[in-house]
Amino acid sequence: MADAVQTPNPLEACLRDGRDEEFAKCLAALELCNRSLSDYLETKRKRFPRFYFISSVDLIDVLSKGASLERVLLCNLRLDNSNGDAIVRLLRARRLKQMVLDSNSLTEPAILQLAEVVRAHPAIAHFSIADQRSPTSTLSIQRLVESMEATPNLLRLGLGTVRDSGMRWRLQAATMANTEK
Repeated sequence: MADAVQTPNPLEACLRDGRDEEFAKCLAALELCNRSLSDYLETKRKRFPRFYFISSVDLIDVLSKGASLERVLLCNLRLDNSNGDAIVRLLRARRLKQMVLDSNSLTEPAILQLAEVVRAHPAIAHFSIADQRSPTSTLSIQRLVESMEATPNLLRLGLGTVRDSGMRWRLQAATMANTEK
């Protein structure tokens, strides 16, 4: 195959003696790689059944990202305070730019813990806890808005309906201030 580079005519390079055997060996090696990759993906799918719902190409993309997550969407999964520590570990990923926890069951203790991590996060640009199954406390909203005010790169804070007009005003002011930076 090395001599194929020096043959300017592709037809001549492909029709040389012994080329069929070389192509057959390459094809066999490629098929072996493909089978090995399929087996590997199947082991991941057995371990994490949700992977059955995404294509092999997308699964390879997810697995290749490793610890360099940039976006985590955990919506409508019934996550509650017992999942708080795991969510905090995810949020501490230094490259994470977006975390959406909408429509779960998080309450004040977990949200206060998340607010502290958001405050110190170097890259987060979008954080959302909108539409929790139970109303979000005023203290939780206040701490999240304070975190946004202290984190210039946080451009969007999703809180759902904010009934306190003072908090709504502070959220809007923090959003505008961070967007203008």
